[in-house]
Amino acid sequence: SIASASAAQDIYLTSSGSDMVVGRIFAGGDVSLVSDGAILPTFEGVAVQANNLALQANGDIGSLANPFEFQLGQDGALSGSATGSAILVGANGTRVTGFTAGGDLNVASLSDLEIDNLLATGKLNGHLVTLKYGKETQKVIAKSIDFHPVTDVPIHFDLYRVDEHAQIKISVPVHFKNHELSPGLKKGAALNVAIHELEILVPADHIPEDIIVDLTGLEIGQSVHVSDLKLPSDVKAHVAGSEVVASVTASGASKSEDAAAADTAEA
Repeated sequence: SIASASAAQDIYLTSSGSDMVVGRIFAGGDVSLVSDGAILPTFEGVAVQANNLALQANGDIGSLANPFEFQLGQDGALSGSATGSAILVGANGTRVTGFTAGGDLNVASLSDLEIDNLLATGKLNGHLVTLKYGKETQKVIAKSIDFHPVTDVPIHFDLYRVDEHAQIKISVPVHFKNHELSPGLKKGAALNVAIHELEILVPADHIPEDIIVDLTGLEIGQSVHVSDLKLPSDVKAHVAGSEVVASVTASGASKSEDAAAADTAEA
């Protein structure tokens, strides 16, 4: 069975004679998990969210392939023991007040500042990064970053294990250049963007920072389609080539300019 729970106060769970398989546990207070076997997460992502977390296992806690992820309160701390190895990932600068393991013990943590810096430089979301656990490493890609609805502070992101040379499907931002070289835009027309992020197939170690669309020469009424994009040789769009990326459409200003030009010609 899978151990899942939610409570406004403390949560204390035990597993007798077998491993404890953890789903999602959310507590307004502290969480304590005690198992006669291993403590293993079921899903990727945060398994426990609490003020403080205590873990005790007669076996392993998490693994390199599937680490035990948790998120604690601002002054929260992690404590516990495992007769085997313990592979854990915490958020917000995890404080460890005492943890022992019979095998490898690895507690990885990212502080808010480190996450903010990675987000600001664009080196987290959609990029191949190396996650280190002691002497072991794993190539991962960060996706699905969740932000607090009020403070806009990142509160959770998922890490997906990948082979660095494997073909993956991912979305990358679309940016535009040479606006001033578009006759349509110079006349006051508007750039109507239909695709802000393009889904592509690409080797995990060759993910481009973005897709650049050149607007040079675009007149009013013209569009850029996916088939028009100049993609790197190892990148393929995962959408139909006929899809419109952006178009130059007439605006009030451009229509007024055209009308004035017509009046001048008639005169």
